[in-house]
Amino acid sequence: MNGNPSPTGRQVLEITQRLINIQSVSPATDNCAGMKERITRLIQHFRAALYPQIFGIGIRCSASSAIYVSFQLQSAAELLGRILDTVLPGEDNASKVSEFLDELPLIKEELETDTQAAYVGDPAAKTLEEIMLAYPAFEAISIYRLAHRFYTMGIPLIPRMMTEYAHQITGIDIHPGATIGRYFFIDHGTGVVVGETTTIGDNVKLYQGVT
Repeated sequence: MNGNPSPTGRQVLEITQRLINIQSVSPATDNCAGMKERITRLIQHFRAALYPQIFGIGIRCSASSAIYVSFQLQSAAELLGRILDTVLPGEDNASKVSEFLDELPLIKEELETDTQAAYVGDPAAKTLEEIMLAYPAFEAISIYRLAHRFYTMGIPLIPRMMTEYAHQITGIDIHPGATIGRYFFIDHGTGVVVGETTTIGDNVKLYQGVT
């Protein structure tokens, strides 16, 4: 036996009670356990629906692609409904899910312009697929486009968590409240910050370190 005794049951209970008594959040967060993981899955579902050939698995023909997109949309809708019930309990969240789904074709149209801007604006880019698979800017912008719709719908918490996830994986910090036009590209991107009150028009290219 080593010289470090295990904590007693009484000690564990006492510390547990002390931890519970130290409250810095409201009771409304009681159901937020696992929220970050749910937001990550939500992003994955939506991006797989937008670009199944890039973010999906085993998509080889239009028929199977349609089936796959439908599956991802259904999965995203169900997950979004559960998340909304957590952050907006008692509201008509089904209509909010429907409203957001209707926005997806427009979001994809905007992303198409963003990939074109990257392809035209970066001589090192060989294909559009390379931009979507290997450029951190596309990661950040694609998540921003989704999050911005939630922001404009007045959805709390979700858009901020989405763009913070993008920030963590790319180093690019775009607030979901920022207004960004079409044909937007960020070259490299590490350290770029786009704040909530920022307004960016069409055909804009940002460089690393620009705030």
